[in-house]
Formats: sequence, structure tokens, C-alpha cells
Amino acid sequence: MGHLSVLVLFAFRKWFQNDGGLLATVRRGFIKPFQRASWDLPTGDEIITILFTSNLIGVTFARSLHYQFYSWYAQQLPLLLWRTKYPLPIKLALLLGVEYSWNVFPSTNTSSYILNASHILIIGGLWFGYPTGTRRKKVSFKDNIHEVEDNTDVPFSELD
Repeated sequence: MGHLSVLVLFAFRKWFQNDGGLLATVRRGFIKPFQRASWDLPTGDEIITILFTSNLIGVTFARSLHYQFYSWYAQQLPLLLWRTKYPLPIKLALLLGVEYSWNVFPSTNTSSYILNASHILIIGGLWFGYPTGTRRKKVSFKDNIHEVEDNTDVPFSELD
């Protein structure tokens, strides 16, 4: 229940604000299904931050954790921490807390507490930080797009 609640809170309060909110975006998608539902195209930064945040929320609320989980979400943590407004020492402490927790085998109550506290603090930092990324430049269909000649058949030495 907590997992779904936090995802819904982020979706309704943080992730779709530039498009008038989640309900407005979904409504536009149903009314005009062959047109974009959002007003602007999202940036790559926005997309990856939302996906990584939703992934972290899932890991935080998982009933059991396995060591292979850490191998695929560890690379996401630095980006997510830099989307918070925490000072650098706090960011590093949270990263070290997660690293410490996963390197304790078998897990202890202390390592589990540190891992949960670190995850919750990162999610809280994202809530009050930059939950949709930090880049604000969006690509628009009105921008000029220039065709670039395809040089895939030209040997590398001839491209000078």
C-alpha cells in the first residue's frame, strides 16, 4: 500500500505539473488519442529522473531484497542524489550508507535500518528537490530540424 501511495503522490503532485497535472494529461490522451497528450516533449533528463525515482520507490517498498537488485540500481543513485538539494556531505553519506548496507552479509537489523533510512531520505530529497530533473530546455515540434547526410558508407579516413 505504501508503494502505490508514494508513486501516486509523485505522479499527481510532482511529475506532470508542467502539463497541467496527471489527470489533465490522461484526459487529453483519451480525447485526442492520435495527438500528444503532453504540451511539451519531455527532456531526456526528465524521463530518466522519473524512471529512476519510480524504481527507487519500488526497491524501498520491496518485501525482500536480493543482492542482484543492488547491481542494477546502484548506478542510478548518484543521479538521484544530485536531484536533491542536500549538501554534498549528506549526498555522499547517503551513498555510503546504501553501499555499507548492501556489503553486510548476512544483513543485520542495523544494516537494514541504514538502508531503509537512506532510501527514505533520498525519496524525501527528491520530493523537495528536482523530481523531474534539472534541465528545462524542451524540444518542440516548432524547432527547426536539419537533415544530416548519412555518411555511414564513407570510410573514416575520408571524413576529414
